[in-house]
Amino acid sequence: MRTLKFALGFLALLAGPVAAQQFNNVPDHSVIGRIGTGSGSGPSQAIPFSLLSQTFLSGLCQTNNAFPVYSTAAGAWVCSTAPAANTVYAGPSTGAAAQPAFRALVGADLPLPAASTLGGVFSKAAVASNWLRSLGTDGNLTASQPNFTDLAGSIASGQVPANLISNAMIRQGVARSVIGVTGNATANVADIQGTANQALVVNSGGTALAFGQVNLAAAAAVTGTLPLANGGTGDTGTAWVAFTASPACGTATITTNSARSKTLGKTMFIEGSFTITAIGTCTSTMTFNLPSVTAQSDAGLVGRETAVGGKGINCNINASGTTAVCSHSDASTVLVNERWQISGVFETQ
Repeated sequence: MRTLKFALGFLALLAGPVAAQQFNNVPDHSVIGRIGTGSGSGPSQAIPFSLLSQTFLSGLCQTNNAFPVYSTAAGAWVCSTAPAANTVYAGPSTGAAAQPAFRALVGADLPLPAASTLGGVFSKAAVASNWLRSLGTDGNLTASQPNFTDLAGSIASGQVPANLISNAMIRQGVARSVIGVTGNATANVADIQGTANQALVVNSGGTALAFGQVNLAAAAAVTGTLPLANGGTGDTGTAWVAFTASPACGTATITTNSARSKTLGKTMFIEGSFTITAIGTCTSTMTFNLPSVTAQSDAGLVGRETAVGGKGINCNINASGTTAVCSHSDASTVLVNERWQISGVFETQ
């Protein structure tokens, strides 16, 4: 009788629900966990597969790109819905605790960063001409307009657009100065200051720059022609030019040895050399033409006879005249073979 009761009890145990038991060794076809109502805790147990939902055991979750989740509403393990892209399996984003589901992350899901921990980041609205200068340990970004002290290195000439730097952007200089290098090598610029009646001059050796006097004796110091209106001559070093004098004295034959002139503004320089080769009716007065100009005022030329007696020669030019009238300084008679050499200056119109 006792044997029968034991057998019936053993069969009843096999026929009834299989209870979870604690095992030191995990048997085949089981998982480690604990079955309970949520009101207590205890050691891990070996749970046979037969106690798990058929959905979990069937492998359908993996087939449908899902995984098993416990549904409090159904009171059983079920397959999750197929998760959408960029979602996580988490509790509600706001409000009271609820069944987890797939959803997108929100800012509150991420902890704030600290000096030694990772976390979320803050957004920062863009502001014109500002840059992000720092990121705090609390995740806050700081923006400001950059200063030149925030930059490293130096600017290259090609990085500055042409004609961008104005006079107002250049540092101020001392009075009566220019900015440059006084020496004969590349160097930082400095003020070069001048005083009254000085010019900016490079020295004769070509090695220094400074304000000073201009050395007119230096060939390279002055170039060009100073006009008459500025106190110069307007002359570039041109030679005197020949003119047709046409000397005359009665019927005498007179040879022109030379007749040349040079004009500087309204000043006419003149010279002539004449030889009387045949006296004819010539007595004491010789005339010759001026070089295609009209005298502005009375003037005189002087000279000497150099071939016969060596007497002085005087010539008169009348205002508005175009000829010169000449004779011996003692008004004596002209002789054959005399050579008159005459020069002088007069004002032209």
